Amino acid sequence: MIKAEPYLAVNVGGGTVQEAAEWVQYVNHPNGTSYLTDMRQQNGRTKPWNVKYWGVGNESWDCGGHMTAEYYANEYKKYATFMTSYSNTESLFRIAVGPGWEDFAWTETIMKNVPLKMIEGL
Repeated sequence: MIKAEPYLAVNVGGGTVQEAAEWVQYVNHPNGTSYLTDMRQQNGRTKPWNVKYWGVGNESWDCGGHMTAEYYANEYKKYATFMTSYSNTESLFRIAVGPGWEDFAWTETIMKNVPLKMIEGL
Protein backbone atom coordinates (compact mmCIF):
# COMPACT_ATOMS: atom_id res chain seq x y z
CA MET A 1 0.00 0.00 0.00
CA ILE A 2 2.90 2.38 0.66
CA LYS A 3 4.73 1.38 -2.54
CA ALA A 4 7.81 0.23 -0.59
CA GLU A 5 10.33 -2.11 -2.18
CA PRO A 6 10.29 -5.52 -0.49
CA TYR A 7 13.43 -7.01 1.04
CA LEU A 8 13.89 -10.72 1.68
CA ALA A 9 16.80 -12.52 3.33
CA VAL A 10 17.79 -16.10 2.58
CA ASN A 11 18.83 -18.39 5.41
CA VAL A 12 22.58 -19.00 5.23
CA GLY A 13 22.84 -20.46 8.74
CA GLY A 14 20.33 -23.30 8.47
CA GLY A 15 19.22 -23.18 4.84
CA THR A 16 20.80 -24.44 1.65
CA VAL A 17 22.00 -22.86 -1.58
CA GLN A 18 19.29 -24.79 -3.45
CA GLU A 19 16.60 -23.49 -1.10
CA ALA A 20 17.77 -19.90 -1.64
CA ALA A 21 17.88 -20.28 -5.43
CA GLU A 22 14.41 -21.82 -5.43
CA TRP A 23 13.03 -19.06 -3.22
CA VAL A 24 14.28 -16.44 -5.69
CA GLN A 25 12.77 -18.45 -8.55
CA TYR A 26 9.41 -18.82 -6.78
CA VAL A 27 9.24 -15.10 -6.07
CA ASN A 28 10.70 -13.69 -9.29
CA HIS A 29 10.47 -16.14 -12.19
CA PRO A 30 8.02 -14.93 -14.84
CA ASN A 31 5.12 -17.11 -15.85
CA GLY A 32 6.16 -20.11 -17.83
CA THR A 33 6.92 -23.74 -17.38
CA SER A 34 8.58 -24.10 -14.01
CA TYR A 35 7.61 -26.23 -11.05
CA LEU A 36 8.02 -23.25 -8.75
CA THR A 37 6.11 -20.90 -11.04
CA ASP A 38 3.30 -23.43 -11.16
CA MET A 39 3.37 -23.69 -7.36
CA ARG A 40 3.19 -19.88 -7.01
CA GLN A 41 0.20 -19.81 -9.35
CA GLN A 42 -1.51 -22.61 -7.43
CA ASN A 43 -0.96 -20.57 -4.27
CA GLY A 44 -2.90 -17.70 -5.83
CA ARG A 45 -0.22 -15.43 -7.28
CA THR A 46 0.02 -15.39 -11.08
CA LYS A 47 2.49 -12.53 -11.49
CA PRO A 48 5.97 -12.60 -9.96
CA TRP A 49 6.72 -10.13 -7.17
CA ASN A 50 10.04 -9.10 -8.80
CA VAL A 51 11.82 -8.66 -5.48
CA LYS A 52 15.07 -6.79 -6.12
CA TYR A 53 16.65 -6.58 -2.64
CA TRP A 54 17.93 -9.86 -1.16
CA GLY A 55 19.89 -10.29 2.02
CA VAL A 56 22.28 -13.21 1.95
CA GLY A 57 22.03 -14.30 5.56
CA ASN A 58 21.13 -12.30 8.64
CA GLU A 59 23.33 -11.54 11.64
CA SER A 60 25.70 -14.32 10.55
CA TRP A 61 28.25 -13.10 13.13
CA ASP A 62 25.83 -13.87 16.01
CA CYS A 63 22.56 -15.80 16.21
CA GLY A 64 22.62 -16.34 12.43
CA GLY A 65 25.46 -18.83 12.79
CA HIS A 66 28.32 -17.39 14.87
CA MET A 67 30.40 -17.38 11.68
CA THR A 68 33.79 -15.84 11.15
CA ALA A 69 34.02 -13.27 8.39
CA GLU A 70 36.15 -15.65 6.30
CA TYR A 71 33.63 -18.48 6.61
CA TYR A 72 30.70 -16.19 5.86
CA ALA A 73 32.45 -14.75 2.77
CA ASN A 74 32.85 -18.29 1.38
CA GLU A 75 29.23 -19.13 2.13
CA TYR A 76 28.07 -15.82 0.63
CA LYS A 77 29.83 -16.60 -2.66
CA LYS A 78 28.09 -19.97 -2.92
CA TYR A 79 24.67 -18.46 -2.36
CA ALA A 80 25.21 -15.38 -4.54
CA THR A 81 26.35 -17.56 -7.44
CA PHE A 82 22.98 -19.29 -7.70
CA MET A 83 20.73 -16.32 -6.91
CA THR A 84 19.65 -14.87 -10.27
CA SER A 85 17.07 -12.23 -11.06
CA TYR A 86 15.09 -14.02 -13.81
CA SER A 87 14.71 -10.59 -15.40
CA ASN A 88 16.17 -9.18 -18.58
CA THR A 89 15.91 -5.63 -17.27
CA GLU A 90 16.89 -5.66 -13.60
CA SER A 91 19.47 -7.55 -11.56
CA LEU A 92 19.14 -8.68 -7.98
CA PHE A 93 20.65 -6.41 -5.37
CA ARG A 94 22.42 -8.96 -3.17
CA ILE A 95 23.30 -7.65 0.28
CA ALA A 96 26.02 -9.23 2.41
CA VAL A 97 25.82 -9.23 6.19
CA GLY A 98 27.79 -6.44 7.80
CA PRO A 99 29.23 -6.53 11.31
CA GLY A 100 26.99 -6.15 14.33
CA TRP A 101 29.35 -3.66 15.93
CA GLU A 102 32.32 -1.53 14.90
CA ASP A 103 34.29 -4.41 13.39
CA PHE A 104 36.20 -3.01 10.47
CA ALA A 105 38.05 -6.32 10.03
CA TRP A 106 34.72 -8.03 9.18
CA THR A 107 33.93 -5.43 6.53
CA GLU A 108 37.45 -5.57 5.11
CA THR A 109 37.37 -9.38 4.94
CA ILE A 110 34.07 -9.39 3.06
CA MET A 111 35.24 -6.69 0.65
CA LYS A 112 38.54 -8.52 -0.03
CA ASN A 113 37.04 -11.98 -0.45
CA VAL A 114 33.81 -11.39 -2.38
CA PRO A 115 34.25 -10.31 -6.02
CA LEU A 116 32.51 -7.03 -6.90
CA LYS A 117 30.37 -8.78 -9.54
CA MET A 118 28.78 -10.85 -6.74
CA ILE A 119 27.86 -8.13 -4.23
CA GLU A 120 25.73 -5.02 -4.48
CA GLY A 121 25.48 -4.04 -0.83
CA LEU A 122 26.89 -4.69 2.63
